[in-house]
Amino acid sequence: MSFCCNNTLWLDNIDTLQDSTFTVPYVANVSGQSYTFIAPYQRGQIEIQTTSVSGQKLAFQTEKLNPFYRYIGKVYDNQGNEIVATIGSDSYNCFLINTIRKY
Repeated sequence: MSFCCNNTLWLDNIDTLQDSTFTVPYVANVSGQSYTFIAPYQRGQIEIQTTSVSGQKLAFQTEKLNPFYRYIGKVYDNQGNEIVATIGSDSYNCFLINTIRKY
């Protein structure tokens, strides 16, 4: 899978101790479909799966994320199609989160 980004949306700073999820602004139109957030990580990649709820944005668990790291990833549906989120007239195919840790 290619990680060429046309437009990247910064989602948020995620506290890996307190925030259990991060949300991608793509509203699912059907419940029960699998989606995967995939981001390069060191010499491999990290994959986080979620199941959609109709009418809600996609929420991914943070438990696989390491603190103090910047992740730039993409979301794919269960057919391997890249998800593009549209906000206003802007379309985003990559999503950036910074993981932090507040003590």
